[in-house]
Amino acid sequence: MDLKVVYATLAEVASLEERLAAARDARERHARRDDHLGALGRELAVDAQVASQAVAEANAALRRLDRELRDVETKLAEHERRLAQVADVRQAAAVRLEAASLARRREALEAEALGLLGALEVAEAGVGEAVADVDRQAARSRTELEALERAADRGAATIAAGQEELARLVSLLPADLGRHLRRLQERGLQSVVVLKGGACGGCFAQLPAASAGELRGRRAVIRCGGCGRVVIET
Repeated sequence: MDLKVVYATLAEVASLEERLAAARDARERHARRDDHLGALGRELAVDAQVASQAVAEANAALRRLDRELRDVETKLAEHERRLAQVADVRQAAAVRLEAASLARRREALEAEALGLLGALEVAEAGVGEAVADVDRQAARSRTELEALERAADRGAATIAAGQEELARLVSLLPADLGRHLRRLQERGLQSVVVLKGGACGGCFAQLPAASAGELRGRRAVIRCGGCGRVVIET
C-alpha cells in the first residue's frame, strides 16, 4: 500500500478518534450532570421531609400542651368550687395555695404554647419554601434532563457511526498495522496521534530525532517507543 495513502488514512483515523473521544467525554459529562440533578432532587426532598417533620413535632407538642392546659383548668375549677365550700381557714388557705400553683402552671403552659405557635408558623413557612424548591428544581431538572436525553441519543448515534467508520478505515490499512491499531483501541487508547514538538501526542514521550525526521518527511510509519501509539505528522 502506497505510504501516502497510509498516511492519509492514518490522518483520518486520528481525526475520527479525536471526535469519538470528544463524544465520549460529552457522554460522561451528561451522565455526571444527570447524577448531580438526581442527587440535588433527593437533597431537596430530604429538606422538605425535615421541614414537614418539624411541623408534625410542633403540632404534637401543641396538642400535648392543650391537654395539659385543659387538665389544669379543670383542676382550677375544682379548687374554686372547693374554696366556696370550705369554712375552715386553714383548709381555705391550703386550697388557695394549690390554686395559685395551678394558675402559675397555666401561665407557663400558655407561654410555652405561644412560643410553639411561633415555631409552628416558622416551620410551616419552611415547609412551603422547601416544597416550592422541590417543585422548581423538578421543573428545571425535567427540562434539562430532556435536553440531556436528546444529547445522549445524538451522542450515541455519533459514537456508533464513528466506531463503524473507524473499523472501516482501519480495515483499509496493511494487516499488521491494522491489528496493531485495533489492539490499542481495545485498551481504550487513541491509536493514532499527532507529533507535537517532537513528542508523541499521546504519552508525550520525546521521539528520537531520526524518527521525527522520518515523520516530517512522511518516509515511514512510526510507533512511539513509550506507549506504542502510531505517531503522524499533519
